[in-house]
Amino acid sequence: MIFETERLYLRRLTQDDFGNLCTILQDEIAMYAYEHAFSDTEVQEWLDRQIVRYQMDGFGLWAVLLKGTNTFVGQAGLTMQEIGDGRRVVEIGYLFRQDYWHNGYATEAAQGCKQYAFEILGIPEVYSIIRDNNFASQRVAKRNGMQAVGMMVKHYQGIDMPHILFCVKKDRIERMKPCQLDTCMALWQHGNQQAHAFISEAYWKEAAASVREQLLESEIWVALEEETVRGFVGLQRDYIAGIFVDSSHQGKGVGSRLLTFCQNHHHTLSLEVYEKNERAIRFYRRHGFQIAERHIDDATGQPAYRMTWAENMQA
Repeated sequence: MIFETERLYLRRLTQDDFGNLCTILQDEIAMYAYEHAFSDTEVQEWLDRQIVRYQMDGFGLWAVLLKGTNTFVGQAGLTMQEIGDGRRVVEIGYLFRQDYWHNGYATEAAQGCKQYAFEILGIPEVYSIIRDNNFASQRVAKRNGMQAVGMMVKHYQGIDMPHILFCVKKDRIERMKPCQLDTCMALWQHGNQQAHAFISEAYWKEAAASVREQLLESEIWVALEEETVRGFVGLQRDYIAGIFVDSSHQGKGVGSRLLTFCQNHHHTLSLEVYEKNERAIRFYRRHGFQIAERHIDDATGQPAYRMTWAENMQA
């Protein structure tokens, strides 16, 4: 196994996967961006190419299987690609069986590939090179945190095919600088409006002034994509005061990386979360936090949980 996600695991393709690949590569609908379904010879060449990539680069397109049933649902992975200006880049690619579309598997696999490239291989940026009429794949790239950065034309089957270059760079986590305070405040305000809509707007406006002072005095770590703040976490010793992520990057792993950063630097952690904030509770539970107690928040009168995590706790 190369890596696993919540519902999937990825492994290397073998010759035994020839039939599996045919379910995708010989499906005209699944291959519409290629303008044709593959012959048996082309499928074999495709499979051989991945095996050579494993040997030469250490990665390639991998088989994607459902956990529990081991059902082959598609292929996804990393390949080296030329992008027209003499550069070779690492691309995240994905192709799935038509009968497994619209389940979020492509996005889940692509996000796993990105994490594998960044955290295991140490690659600083990854691309997806997608035909301009392949809107489904473009949506997957955007959900993977990618932005369009250019165009190129591929010549295939006698056709000029415009492709959009999507790219995402590995973010880094560092201490907040004073010049980043306003951005963090904006993330805090937006996060509270979205996550805590059941609490009055007046409360958050009143709280904003004191929070600004607390941000200056607390240990704040920001997740940066190049020089853009995508999220931050506030720490008071081993207490997490809050994690806030730019709305355009929610669901793309920024919050998880910030929380993992905290776990890598502390033996124990605790936090407070409102009982009605079910999404946040699920997020912290996925990272090994457990509910320690229920109480009523003094400031808002809302029921809340204290959640805790320790290195030796079982998720």
